[in-house]
Amino acid sequence: MASGLTGTLANAQIADFIIAAARGDLPAANALLKSGVDVNAGSGTSTTALIEASSNGHLDVVQALLAAGADVNSKRKANGETALLLASENGHLEVTRTLLAAGADVNAKEGGGLTALILASRGNHVEIVRTLLAAKADVNVRRDLLDRTPLLEAINYDRRDDHLGVVRALLEAGANVNAIDGTGATALMEAASGGRLAIVQALLAANANVNVAPAAWRKRSPPLAQYSIGPTPLTAALSSGRVEVVRALVAANADVNLKAGDEYTPLTMASASGRADLVRLLLASKANVNAVEFDGTTALMVASASGHLEAVQVLLGAKADVNAKRRDGSTALMLAEQNNYPEVAKLLTSAMGAAPAGK
Repeated sequence: MASGLTGTLANAQIADFIIAAARGDLPAANALLKSGVDVNAGSGTSTTALIEASSNGHLDVVQALLAAGADVNSKRKANGETALLLASENGHLEVTRTLLAAGADVNAKEGGGLTALILASRGNHVEIVRTLLAAKADVNVRRDLLDRTPLLEAINYDRRDDHLGVVRALLEAGANVNAIDGTGATALMEAASGGRLAIVQALLAANANVNVAPAAWRKRSPPLAQYSIGPTPLTAALSSGRVEVVRALVAANADVNLKAGDEYTPLTMASASGRADLVRLLLASKANVNAVEFDGTTALMVASASGHLEAVQVLLGAKADVNAKRRDGSTALMLAEQNNYPEVAKLLTSAMGAAPAGK
């Protein structure tokens, strides 16, 4: 209704009205409406009563405001959030349903390109995600800043596979499992990097590309390439150190020798970390024990340089070339001696004596 109030009194009543809505004080909000306050009036912070009531989950207030003619798609001037975005972000399912029934724009974006679906996905609000999808939310919408989809956002915010329900709901609704974000990451790379086995398995079941093109992350949004977690899901998994995730990727036919540009091979990465279990797994999966990196480095060299005795033993057992030289002329033995790892040096010396002639 139009307000007949003017000046300082009107502004004070508008502020009181919005505060009442934010607190869930329905009697106070109704009283101020009856006194002539405009249901769509904005405060000095450029918000409305409906936005604040929705953000805080006050369903009865939301219903009363909508009945009084509140604009369901009004936005905060500062960042452009709508009532639906805030209700979805904060996990208020019934408020979300009420706003949608009143005609809320399910695909509205705030200033950073976030939608209700993205916010609900990263907040792990499974039922809200399903509700928004049923209302035709764009499952592959991209936020403006990092070019992430709801699926990528959900996995990025996941910590212990707790977003698995959201991930499954998005995949069931047709989420692009192989979408690449502004840093060059895919959903599988993100999940593998965090060691989230259940999500990795769900993505693989949805035909995620386990051998995503190594160059893809370098070509996409170069200014953001510095934030990349790595060129392949397998190398991303190795950074998490979870052998179960590495095993799942290898079982899904991950290329154990795939690398990009100056990046290390999976075996070199595992050797550098000293994870003998991962070294064994990769070798059993046909990793090239003598693969050479851009500077001539081999897996044996990095394991020796870091003093990882067990990893060195495993590599030598797989016939790693103990006499291989880096571009600067360094051998595995030289690196072990330089870094004061006498046990590794002794093992390498013994292996050199046993090496076939010409090695």
